[in-house]
Amino acid sequence: MKKNVLNLAAFLCLLISCSKSVNNRVENTGSSSVQFISVNGSNDSTTYNYSFDEQGYLVKQQVLANTPVLYPVWEYTRDEQKRIIKITRFGSGDTLILNVNYANGNEVSYAVEYSSKDPSTITDSMTYEYADGKVQRLDVYLSPTASSEQATYYFTYEYAASNLSKVHSFWLNDGTYSESLGFDFEYDDKVNPLFSPDDIFMGMGIGGGASYISANNVTRQTNHYGVYDDYVTYDFTYDSDNRPVSVTWSGPGIATMYGYYFYQ
Repeated sequence: MKKNVLNLAAFLCLLISCSKSVNNRVENTGSSSVQFISVNGSNDSTTYNYSFDEQGYLVKQQVLANTPVLYPVWEYTRDEQKRIIKITRFGSGDTLILNVNYANGNEVSYAVEYSSKDPSTITDSMTYEYADGKVQRLDVYLSPTASSEQATYYFTYEYAASNLSKVHSFWLNDGTYSESLGFDFEYDDKVNPLFSPDDIFMGMGIGGGASYISANNVTRQTNHYGVYDDYVTYDFTYDSDNRPVSVTWSGPGIATMYGYYFYQ
């Protein structure tokens, strides 16, 4: 169960930042790509490459690791407003396609995922609730219950001013929900030039961090594992241009790990 929670954490907010009223592109990086390399306690490394078009919009991400990655390549299709309307994930055994639907401007109403081998069968789906332009709740329906009336799990969101301060997840078990995973965020007052609502499509922001949460720099992210007593804390550093430089994460029972950002 814990492994499933951790794996799904990177998918937790898949589209929420589309609600922000800023351009969906990376600002002022002077780069056409961003690379993030993480190193674990055993010195094994994983490389994440993010590619952008000439206007700075995310078009592709690729994961290179020592161990097999289920879906190592993600590609993004956009409409005329540059909103992401489709995400294609390429894997060794199958290709998954997520279609994204908007109800109001950049507010996502729902998203539906299916296998390219059988487009008639929905594998996963997500629905969104907003208030004052901010996502309040995300419901996720996982296969084989993608058409169920009860979500497999859902997330709720709390805000401090314009920043997202807390995320809580609740999993369905025997007909009732219980909290299993939470996230707390701390910020400085500077604007991160890598901020973009598109960051959310790269998992937990560029390089596994939380840069998608707010236009301000995230200085610390703490993950709480609900029914478990452990947690993981991420600490971020930035350069003089406010671009992420590194992230260090650690917690009980795990070796301290590091991540480094590179711009090309």
